[in-house]
Amino acid sequence: MEILENMSTTILDDTVGNPASVAAIFETLRAFTARPVRIVYAIRGSRGITINASNAKALALGVAECAATLMVTTSEDAANERNRVTDAERDAVLEVLRSEGAPFQFEPTLKQAIKRTLQAAGRDDIVLLLGAQGMDRGAAIAREVLRDCAIRSPQSEALPATFI
Repeated sequence: MEILENMSTTILDDTVGNPASVAAIFETLRAFTARPVRIVYAIRGSRGITINASNAKALALGVAECAATLMVTTSEDAANERNRVTDAERDAVLEVLRSEGAPFQFEPTLKQAIKRTLQAAGRDDIVLLLGAQGMDRGAAIAREVLRDCAIRSPQSEALPATFI
């Protein structure tokens, strides 16, 4: 993974499908930066409770280590029928995050999860778009949100962003 250091929001878009890949993201962040971290995590549908709970535990550990803010989504607007997150999968992830003491917000749609996260991001923040289902559209959604913000407030400093 390449991290570009600059004076704007940096957005990292990465698929994470198992606890090792979740842990690798946080290991990389620790090695290269101490900037504030905001995460949009898309739960993976059709994978079952066990893997989703394991991913959530790895995510909770990383969030604690980085003091990151976390937005969790089921990507209801982006996942196809085959990859929809079941209630049991969603509940497993949220329960692990709660039991591990990881503060989070939940937003069922990917677009709103990304929008809320980017609107709260500071210029020096790193925004991680992590997950599988629907998240392959994450960078495009982020660009759209940033473009819409710039159009609505042309006088303000819209969040310039670097996508990796």
